[in-house]
Amino acid sequence: MADRYWVGGSANWDGLALLKWSTSSGGLGGASVPTTADDVFFDNLSTGNCIISTGNTGAKSINCTGFAGTISGTAGITVAGSVTLVASMTYTYSGVITITGTGTLTTAGKSLSNITINGSGITVTLGNALIANTITLSQGTFNANIYNVTAARFLSNTSAIRTLTMGSGLWTLSAASTGTTLAPWNTATTTNLTFNKNTANILLSNNTATTRSFFGGSLAYNKLTIGGNTGTSICRIENASSFTELASTKTVAHTVRFVTSSPTIDTWSITGSSGNVVTVDTVTAGSRRTFNLSNVTSGIDYLSVRDIGVNQANRFYVGVNSTDGGNNLNVIFTAPPSIGYTITAVNGTYLVSGQNATLSFGRLLSAQNGVYSVAGQAVDISVGAPPAPTLGIELFVEIRSFTERRRF
Repeated sequence: MADRYWVGGSANWDGLALLKWSTSSGGLGGASVPTTADDVFFDNLSTGNCIISTGNTGAKSINCTGFAGTISGTAGITVAGSVTLVASMTYTYSGVITITGTGTLTTAGKSLSNITINGSGITVTLGNALIANTITLSQGTFNANIYNVTAARFLSNTSAIRTLTMGSGLWTLSAASTGTTLAPWNTATTTNLTFNKNTANILLSNNTATTRSFFGGSLAYNKLTIGGNTGTSICRIENASSFTELASTKTVAHTVRFVTSSPTIDTWSITGSSGNVVTVDTVTAGSRRTFNLSNVTSGIDYLSVRDIGVNQANRFYVGVNSTDGGNNLNVIFTAPPSIGYTITAVNGTYLVSGQNATLSFGRLLSAQNGVYSVAGQAVDISVGAPPAPTLGIELFVEIRSFTERRRF
């Protein structure tokens, strides 16, 4: 392993050494062309335009600290470690950077072209926010750390051993395609993939009317937002993925289309508006797709729903201005019921929607979401955190020689 400093001015980084490389900062040229065993430096004594060209043999790392020149070119390059760019440099390189060793990727706000992470047991960690075209995780670990990721697409559709740690930033993906190599997200093959969703969210930001697919595999994600305010597009949910929330920030009519059954959605917040109806349907008319819904919807309206089934009853309320396209199951075309009813009952066990529910000191237990009649009055049950109804009775307990009054 050796150090190589760029002293070639404006020239090609290819397989010819000439006088382009030195063993020291600002030193004499004539050193050999760097390989993936050599650390490459562009520093304050490096000048000109280095054009990464065919014939280069890569670098162990690339460090541009202090560099005010230009890196350009279109040929691919392999780096076996860290890449460090700086704000003072000009970066127009549009080739593929293939990272094959453990390191940190620091881009200083420069927009990269395509990045491929492909090394057994390696870890590539972001050192700041990343802007790129296509990010491909073929093998190894990609750790987004605490930073935002902005790209056209993220692809990891192999069966090699790999880990994706999404971190805590926002992933904004702008591609619009249904192709497996062109879609904004593709992790359909989850074999040997360790997936850490952390707290990161995903935003599909394309503004065109082109259909785009989310190939999420059977993984569990945080919030997926269908964005891009313009463009009456179709977003296809291709696999049985799970989401803490499925949302949309579009203000125009668009379509959410389910290709397969069994996605799980904790919170559905996609709604339309008057004149901008959101269509929720399936890829094949007449063929129902079902999903699991954890929470009762609220504030949803102006949907057009066809061939959609929800595995849980009394949860998918789509509003009075929504339309029923047919072949739906457990889709309720009204607003959700109000919550917070006061019930009057005594402690005991009651039959609630076919299940036993114990009313004990103002709490209903062991029931499904929905509105039920308990002792002749309506009560809303919310699984996991049921509201505490007010008991409207006074219970008198005779204890030997005195009476104790308690209100529950």
